Amino acid sequence: MIVTDYMARVFARAIAIRYKAGETDINALLDGYNLQGDNRTLVLAQLAALYPEIPHGGEQATA
Repeated sequence: MIVTDYMARVFARAIAIRYKAGETDINALLDGYNLQGDNRTLVLAQLAALYPEIPHGGEQATA
């Protein structure tokens, strides 16, 4: 599946909601949406732009 810009924003917002609800492993959240390669990079870029306070790029938050 090719992720368009608006889909990347939807995925980024969904990941942010789950992150703020306590699921802090960003890679696991991305895996849950079966995002790979360029799609994963696009969603991570949207996540970084919309939610700079959320660690991205393989970082995991400390509780």
